[in-house]
Amino acid sequence: MKKIFAILLAVLMALTALTACGGSDAESSSSASEAVSETESVSDAGSVSDAESTPVATDLNGAKAAITALLSTTDVSEMPANAIYDDTGINPEDFEIGYWICESTGMSVETVAVYKAKDEEKGAAIRTLLQNKLTSLQSQHKDYPPVENYNMTLAAKIGGNGVYAYMVISPNVDAVVAAINGVIS
Repeated sequence: MKKIFAILLAVLMALTALTACGGSDAESSSSASEAVSETESVSDAGSVSDAESTPVATDLNGAKAAITALLSTTDVSEMPANAIYDDTGINPEDFEIGYWICESTGMSVETVAVYKAKDEEKGAAIRTLLQNKLTSLQSQHKDYPPVENYNMTLAAKIGGNGVYAYMVISPNVDAVVAAINGVIS
């Protein structure tokens, strides 16, 4: 009985993880489009050829593609603002530009969330909500495989200044953070 319960619990947790970023390609494309329109989000301008390169863009609009290129996976999707609000409490009305990019299958916790809030108070509030989400992910992945997910959450970085806020969970955390800081500094 305990084994059956443990298996059911593991399946339920896997499904929960999949709902955060999963879905079909059609859903992901439609979700990304919704996020762009709902949050006045960013365009796909800017690119890098080397995963260790820093984007040459000077704002979050131009840096989105370059930051995404630094991720270790190419199977990514952008979460719509309403799903992020439901999951983290980050209100789309509190930021001018924002995107939450994550691994599409839900098998990895690799995530980059970047926001330019409407004011410094909202920027600080978003950083707090990102920290709460990271703490939740650390707790969720502490005792469950793959161990790489837990290790990524431990090495994750939350930062920003003034109106900017970001969370980076990635094996390439330092490169992604450098790219973001290059834009927001």
